[in-house]
Amino acid sequence: MNWDHVGMETSRLDETLKFYQTFFKFEEEQAITFQKENILFIRRGAIRLELIENQQASPHSQQLHICWRVPSLKKEMIRLQKLGLLPIEGPFAFDLFKTVFYKGPNNEIIELIQR
Repeated sequence: MNWDHVGMETSRLDETLKFYQTFFKFEEEQAITFQKENILFIRRGAIRLELIENQQASPHSQQLHICWRVPSLKKEMIRLQKLGLLPIEGPFAFDLFKTVFYKGPNNEIIELIQR
C-alpha cells in the first residue's frame, strides 16, 4: 500500500493554491468537477494534495496535519522565512529528528521534519 494524497476542504481555492505554489512549489495537476464540487489536485514530486472547494468550509476548524521530510530543516526554514512564512512552533530537536510547524491558509498544520 502506498500513500496517494491528502484531501482538504477550503472556501478559498485560489488562495490555497497560491499558498502551496509560493511556499512549497506545488504545481497544478488536474482540475475536476464532481457532484457540483470544484476539486483541484496539486503535486510536488510524489506528494499530492486534493483541494476541495466548499464555500461553507470554515477556515478556523481545519484539523489537518501534514508532515513532509526535508533534507535540511535549517535551509528550508530560511527559504520559507525569505518568502514571508514563519513557524508557529519550533524548531524542536530530538534524538532522532528535528521538526518545525507552520500554519496553512485553511488552518492546517504543516510540519517539516529532518531525520
